[in-house]
Amino acid sequence: MKKACLFTFIFLCIAMPAFSEPQLIWKQVWDSGHNDYTPHVILDKKGNIYVASSFNNPFEAGHQADMRLMKYDNQGNVVWNRTYDGGEGSDYSNGVLQDTKGDIYLYGQSFNKKDSLWDLRIIKYSEKGEVIWNISDKANKNTVAIGIDIAENDNLYILGLQTLFDKKIMRLKSYDSAGKGLWEKDYDIVFEPKAMRLYKDAIYITGSRFNPQKNGWDMLLLKLDRSGKMLWEKVVYNKGLDNKPVSIIFDESGNIYIGGTSGNTEGPDRYYKVVLLKYTDSGKLLWEGSYDSKLGDVAWDARLGEDGFIYVTGNTGGSLFVVKFDMNGKVLWHVNYEGGDKDVGTGVAADENGNVIVCGVTITKSTKSPDILTVKYRQ
Repeated sequence: MKKACLFTFIFLCIAMPAFSEPQLIWKQVWDSGHNDYTPHVILDKKGNIYVASSFNNPFEAGHQADMRLMKYDNQGNVVWNRTYDGGEGSDYSNGVLQDTKGDIYLYGQSFNKKDSLWDLRIIKYSEKGEVIWNISDKANKNTVAIGIDIAENDNLYILGLQTLFDKKIMRLKSYDSAGKGLWEKDYDIVFEPKAMRLYKDAIYITGSRFNPQKNGWDMLLLKLDRSGKMLWEKVVYNKGLDNKPVSIIFDESGNIYIGGTSGNTEGPDRYYKVVLLKYTDSGKLLWEGSYDSKLGDVAWDARLGEDGFIYVTGNTGGSLFVVKFDMNGKVLWHVNYEGGDKDVGTGVAADENGNVIVCGVTITKSTKSPDILTVKYRQ
């Protein structure tokens, strides 16, 4: 009997991989003295961390906002801190990306007081934090930069959203590495774009489209060629009433992974959960993975780590969460961070050694305003 129990124990240890919760290595809270918003994070090959965010002074006339880009080393020390103030009005950051040469692109929108419109804004920095160029897209409509990706030749592709009165238009624009505009196209479709990725000779865009028949939102996936020609658009997920993607991920075989949130916002069955969906490059659903704590989980970012796993961050009630998925949609671990009275994860990245960096905002009763939170976990 003892031999049988020992054999069973050994078999279970071999058959079941051990995935323990990651250990918190360090945390950094940046308090600008103002309200800090929705940071995004990327890692470079040297282990440095770049965090892009926005901030404003709630006591200032007009509550004017500015962009911020910060560089940390792998120990959490600030290397440099850059602020962009366009001077005319508010400037908001929506994300950050690095090219193959190590240059960093901060993108978002700036308010143009002359025309009383928002202009798409892109700023290119060196690794040392020096501004290489700074451009805006004055399209005579309110235009914000939703997403950005970089081609093999370092040309930029910008996903934008334009609004004029009640009409919304998706906008694609391409720049070379010197900031020169190459081409631009507008798409008159009823669609809320959220994320864009380049893969081989195509552009893939995901977002949400309102479905009046069920009074809810469906996830949509678009495929275009590199000149911006629409190839197809498909509803790829419509379970629940509120389906919102946050990112697109590709594996080495060209399969597509979309991370996001699915839920019902009405009735007795109200819920939110994280979904991770795998598709072929033609938009066929292969499987659906999910994380559901039963407390209402909202995803803000999903990324493929350098270690080959997918990480999702967001918030559950007042807590920041991180979930690790394998490439088959299985949850390997999840962890909550509760450092403040309210914590929200808005950006996540992981290096090849499995170190996980999460950024977000934290609010405490003492500050009463959101501050930038950056934490590092080791697996």
